[in-house]
Amino acid sequence: MGAVQQYVHEALQAFDRIRRDEEEARQIQAEREEAGRRRMEEEPEAERKGKELLNALSVEERQALYEEVKNDLLMKFPQVSGWKPEAIEPAIEARMVSRLFQKSQTEGCVCG
Repeated sequence: MGAVQQYVHEALQAFDRIRRDEEEARQIQAEREEAGRRRMEEEPEAERKGKELLNALSVEERQALYEEVKNDLLMKFPQVSGWKPEAIEPAIEARMVSRLFQKSQTEGCVCG
């Protein structure tokens, strides 16, 4: 009986650790998204330009960028894979817009 109690106790501790880790990842992601939103609010031109660049991509280019950004996000935050699509899609699109704008600033226009 004591062994079962020990396993239950260990399982509950592991579950609590996982829950804390997931909550921490959600908080980190929310903070980063908020920081990104603030930065974009401060730079409406950057957001407009990034969205322009995103809209100018071909379907294939957009899909490739989407997969790249999504994979980067999942590598940095593996917990995101368990999120509902409606929770992760805005974060992916915001990162796509940001990445395109940043790239346009360092390399010139990536469109066309």
